[in-house]
Parts: sequence; C-alpha cells; structure tokens
Amino acid sequence: MARYLHRLLWFVSCLSTFCLAQPIELAAGEWPPFSGVSLASHGLACRIIKAAFAESGMQVEFSFLSWRRGFELAKRGKVAGAILWAAPAANDPDLIGSDTIIVSDVVLLHRRDIPVDLAHLEQSARARVAYPNGYGYEDIPAFKRLLMRATPRPVILNDDRDAVLALLNDRIDLYPIDRLVAIYLLDQYGPPNWQSVVELSATPLSSEALAVVVSRTLPDHDHIVAALNKGLASLRAKGVIAKWQAEAAAMH
Repeated sequence: MARYLHRLLWFVSCLSTFCLAQPIELAAGEWPPFSGVSLASHGLACRIIKAAFAESGMQVEFSFLSWRRGFELAKRGKVAGAILWAAPAANDPDLIGSDTIIVSDVVLLHRRDIPVDLAHLEQSARARVAYPNGYGYEDIPAFKRLLMRATPRPVILNDDRDAVLALLNDRIDLYPIDRLVAIYLLDQYGPPNWQSVVELSATPLSSEALAVVVSRTLPDHDHIVAALNKGLASLRAKGVIAKWQAEAAAMH
C-alpha cells in the first residue's frame, strides 16, 4: 500500500508539472500602454506578468479579446484567467485573484474651458459628460453624483481613444480615464500642445488595484497564483517593476 501511494503521488506530481509546463493562457484587452496586441511586450502589465511567471519557469500567452468576453471565458474556465481586473472576494466561487499588478489612478479628463472642482463635481452638471462602457467608473461616488444630475444626458463610449478625440474636437467636456492611458492617447493622437485644450484632474477620482484573476476550475489554480505572486514579489524586491513603470511614464 505504501509503495502504491508513493507511486500515485509521484504520478500526480509529474502530471501537475507537465500541465504547468504548458503556456498559461490569459485573456487581455486593448488598454495601452498597459496592454495591447501591437505594443512592445504587449504593454507594461503584460510585461510584468510574463516576467513574474518566468521567475518560476512558467510561460504565459495572452489572447486579446474584448474585456468582458475575456472575463467571462475566465469565469467559465475556457481560459486560465484574465488580466487587469479587481481581485475577487476570497469566497468567489469562480475566480481567485493575484496580488496587485498595477494601480489605476482614474482621473477626470476635461476641456480647459470647463472649470472642474472634484469636491463639488455636481456643479459641472451642465457639461457634456461621457464615460466608458464596462469599466465601472459610473459607480465612483463623486462621478455617480454628477451622472445623476448631468444635462444633457451622459454618453456611454466603447473606446478611450474615441473619447480623447471627442474631447479634443469639442464634442464632449468630461470623461473619466486612467491617468497614464490618457497621457498615452493624448501624446499619440492629440496635437503637440494638447495641454492648452484639455487637462487632467490633479487628484484621482479613485485608485484601484488591478490583478490577474485565475479560474478555480483549474486543478492547479492555487499553485498558479502563488507562483505569480512570488514572481511579483521578486521583481519588486529587485526594483524591476518600479523601473519599468518609470520608463512607461517617461515614454508617454
């Protein structure tokens, strides 16, 4: 019996090692400079995630889908997980979350001729307000109060790039967006003097820690998350993540 159990444990261990030797498929979406199919290393967040897994000798592949589709596939176990989502609750039946990959500072991008006071954001109720579909920014308390009072009716947009162009072309006045994403898009698509047309609120509307969520349907989901967290801690201790974040901020 002891010999049988020893062989069984050896077989399970080998099977687990074989499974983890296969690339881990993670769903990602377009959100430059953090992630993007055409970006170098697929963007800052993908670069961090890939390097963190590599610390444990594990490989990762990114499948670029719509954000919602990628998340739903991860919940159903059709992919191993999805990147850049808020970590689920510990008792979530479908997903387990990693440690923080990036912190997203959501600011208010607005035209300079529209005065904005974040402490009294409802005073901007007559501005032309827009917000992105599926990001949950409409639940940020200060912004939610503005949406409840806004006239004309707020517009829901599917793309941050479209929102930035709409602001630059005077079609909307206010839009919540991650600070680094806004700067990247303004540098990419705006005029050299875009600071004379639009500005970013100095204080964030909110700051959200974003993680990798992994499907609990994977037999080794705990091991995968532990390996990723260990790699993230190692990269942080060596100053690698801080260096890459500084480079991304300076580049854009």
